[in-house]
Amino acid sequence: RPPACRQRLAAAALAQSLAPAGGLHDEPPPAWIVFKNFVTEPERRQLLVSATQQRGNGLLQPNPAGPLRYFRRLDHTGGVDDFLRALTKRFEAAVADLSGQPQDAALGRVCSWIEPGGSVHEHDDEYAKDSRYAGFGHLRANIVVQLEPSGMPIIEGLPVAVNERDAWVFMASHSRHATSPVKGPQPRIVFGFGWTVPPGFRLATAR
Repeated sequence: RPPACRQRLAAAALAQSLAPAGGLHDEPPPAWIVFKNFVTEPERRQLLVSATQQRGNGLLQPNPAGPLRYFRRLDHTGGVDDFLRALTKRFEAAVADLSGQPQDAALGRVCSWIEPGGSVHEHDDEYAKDSRYAGFGHLRANIVVQLEPSGMPIIEGLPVAVNERDAWVFMASHSRHATSPVKGPQPRIVFGFGWTVPPGFRLATAR
């Protein structure tokens, strides 16, 4: 089959794998959800100022997973403020059954900064087999603060079309994901959020 066809089949298989057993739902859940204009432009600028200040103050550490990547685990370093808490609740209101789920303790909320030339390698965020969370799902939600046409997120080999102010949500424990290389003059800046969800958690928008 041509590559595009194989990618579509892989995405369909991934979506099917996320569906709980028992045939309770006719349609498989999506592999990801995009929320257009999840934050306002003033809110995007507020996040941009925060990330830029953290970078300038040396709070964003080199990411050992790859060159030209910097990040800060905000929950682990006192970096979560009322604004980020409000955005956390906004995600919990937007995604079905997410409210009340515990926040991910492994990675938590993150500020991610990728310089031109950098990228995120393909990986997943499944909990370790010897972890107390083994078998649980790891749901990630990301807000696009600054993005060149390059540097798009990729999930199971498929590009996720997002723009600045958008957010995308997916099961990082189930999905291989990466980014294309950042080619533009500006860094790629994303704020990420995470939750630990039960096995069989079904990704859907709240109604």
